[in-house]
Amino acid sequence: MMIFRYFLGLALVVAPAVANAQTKGITYDCDTAPGHFSELALPVPSGPVTVSGKLKLLNIAKDPKWAPTARIHFTTSTAPGQSSDRQAGFQLMGVPANKVGLKSDNKNAVVQFLQWDEFRDNSEVKHPPFGLTADAPVYDFSLTFDGQAVLAKIGGQETRIAFATSDPVVRIICSTGDFLFTDLRISPAK
Repeated sequence: MMIFRYFLGLALVVAPAVANAQTKGITYDCDTAPGHFSELALPVPSGPVTVSGKLKLLNIAKDPKWAPTARIHFTTSTAPGQSSDRQAGFQLMGVPANKVGLKSDNKNAVVQFLQWDEFRDNSEVKHPPFGLTADAPVYDFSLTFDGQAVLAKIGGQETRIAFATSDPVVRIICSTGDFLFTDLRISPAK
């Protein structure tokens, strides 16, 4: 009887914690040194799926070669550190204002912008930047994969990127800065 009470009590404590975690989503503080990157690959359930959350640039690291960047996209399953030949999502980049010719009284001013992140057949598809800003907003985003394409939404913009695969994963990559992902959820699309 004592063991039954222990497990019943444990179940009553754990169940609200699990429900609370599912309600809030997860937090991922992707913080990397200059010229380095961090990668997180997350499995997705079968069928149409949505990844959603919030993204904020917290800080950039200065590097002469690499721009501070955070990417989140659907891609095909690959080994860690290896690029896929296909991906669909977006990226957030932040650069010192003086590197893009903007004058500011704040010598540490950062300009950030968004860009659709698309690779097809091992080649990057170029998209124009949007959402150029000197402040540090929190961006709500969602990526919905339906088996044939990804509907990407962020910064008041949306696009549909052709992307078909039978083994998708969600990959988050950041480099040369500190990017905070919050309320991150992967769920069946509605």
